[in-house]
Amino acid sequence: MTHSSAYNYRGNKLAARIAEIIGEASEPYRKEAEAILKAMNERLWLPQKGVWAEYQDAMGLKRLHDHPAVWSVYTPIDCGACTPEQAYQATRYVDECIPHIPTPWGGCTISTSDWLPYSWSINNVAAAEVMHTALAYYEAGRAD
Repeated sequence: MTHSSAYNYRGNKLAARIAEIIGEASEPYRKEAEAILKAMNERLWLPQKGVWAEYQDAMGLKRLHDHPAVWSVYTPIDCGACTPEQAYQATRYVDECIPHIPTPWGGCTISTSDWLPYSWSINNVAAAEVMHTALAYYEAGRAD
């Protein structure tokens, strides 16, 4: 899964930094972070869509779920598990593929995913998800 991989990448990067500060071996954590990032780029990044897959099936055909929710866009950006180009492309995916819902006061908000059939817990408007996506846009250099 993209979002859990990004959290593990960041956790290992921070563990390496802490290990250096306290005089312990940082290399195992650094290598694990590098392996996670490599796997994310080789197995989950979808260059034709400019976004990470939500996940890859562990069994069977090992297919990629190629319609990620917003948490699989903002988490890698927030955790630093991407290049600036990937961050930009992933936010463009939100622009183009995530439903935008008009608001009564003008403008719009976004859905958490484009998954169907609609289910309350996986395809809704959640303020925290919208705010975290807005933060990712800022981190991607898209403050506008």
